[in-house]
Amino acid sequence: QLASHLSECSDCRGKLEKLAGDRSNWQRVSNVLRDETNGDEDDFLEGSEHRPGDFIVDFLKPSDNAESLGRLGNIEIRAFIGQGAHGIVLKGFQEELDRLVAVKVMAPHLASVATARKRFAREARAAAAIVHPNVMPILQVDSNGQLPFLVMPYMDCETLQQRLDREGALQLLDVLRIAVQVARGLSAA
Repeated sequence: QLASHLSECSDCRGKLEKLAGDRSNWQRVSNVLRDETNGDEDDFLEGSEHRPGDFIVDFLKPSDNAESLGRLGNIEIRAFIGQGAHGIVLKGFQEELDRLVAVKVMAPHLASVATARKRFAREARAAAAIVHPNVMPILQVDSNGQLPFLVMPYMDCETLQQRLDREGALQLLDVLRIAVQVARGLSAA
């Protein structure tokens, strides 16, 4: 339907061509790649308009399951959860183990950089070595695919930010409880 619309609508086709040819977009991509190879992607991404989640999940394999967006290895991807500076998080289902999982997928602009892929694999190994009640375990890592990803248990809950947005400032007891849990997790790491 989209291809048909674009072949008939000169306004949309013109806008798409303008976006694809906009040098400022290509310059941002060039900056990300250059800064990533220099190890400065965090500084660059914080102040930029770059949104790594702005890509279609075309890396997924087709699925026979109508509830799925597609497959990533042995995982049926059910939904998009969120995005960060370095990739996206998807809700998946491992049929063989009958469990929901969260899948963190590296953004394409980073996956094309060898140093970023190596750092991803190193950090995944380090995180998988931590076994502690206040640290989310790593269940699986694939750092060799088109887009590297890691798999963690899926938690059906709101984030701390969502809770703060909903309730406002937390009571002192809640702040202390959360701080102790974070400190214990960091200590284990």
